[in-house]
Amino acid sequence: MSSNIVGYEKIGLEANAMDILAVQFQTVGGGEVSIQDITVDGQFSELGGDWIQWWDPVTRKYQKAFYWGESVDGVFDPSDEDYENPLGAGWGDPDQYIIEATLKPGQAFWSQAVKSGKVVVSGEVVSDGTVTLGANAMDLVCNPFPVDTDIQDIVPGGEFSELGGDWIQWWDPETRKYQKAFYWGESVDGVFDPADEDYENPLGAGWGDPDQYIVEATIKAGQGFWSQAVKGGTLTFKNPVTE
Repeated sequence: MSSNIVGYEKIGLEANAMDILAVQFQTVGGGEVSIQDITVDGQFSELGGDWIQWWDPVTRKYQKAFYWGESVDGVFDPSDEDYENPLGAGWGDPDQYIIEATLKPGQAFWSQAVKSGKVVVSGEVVSDGTVTLGANAMDLVCNPFPVDTDIQDIVPGGEFSELGGDWIQWWDPETRKYQKAFYWGESVDGVFDPADEDYENPLGAGWGDPDQYIVEATIKAGQGFWSQAVKGGTLTFKNPVTE
């Protein structure tokens, strides 16, 4: 994949639940994705009953936008630059005024669809699979490439702890619980090297449980998850074409 490939990811939502979704594209030519370029499908409400929510690092608060369809007054059509048309589908506040906001590739966000539905994120495929994490905070992140990924292919960098102090956490729909994996570096005993298929080498960097045993899990395309890096850091994802 290169940054010149345009595509989309149609992400299904569970009914009457909050889902963590992924921003796996950038705008054409590069850059953050406008929330107005995120469209909906299926049972997603067009009357403001369903929403998306994301963390704003500037205000240190969650921001929420509701979806208003073409038949509802008040929301300006995002494609109508002079705003002469008071009708049009888009994301707005509870009073139906349009919200201008962007999401970075590799950033995840919450969504709720009471009767289920789909959120469609589209744009240009990224070439850089590295996501930056803030210090001493939980970040909602995702694989910026629109593919499933083995958690052992997620490589931490920067100040990310190699002694199990930092972690990733994702929702398991089968157990209906969050699952957590800690990162253990090359100098820590107990974690098998993911690249060592016969497991003869008891040393190696990887994601494991608190006792340093390797955790096997896959993050689905379009699925977001939590990460914590006490001192900050990065997560780098495997490019499905070049690696």
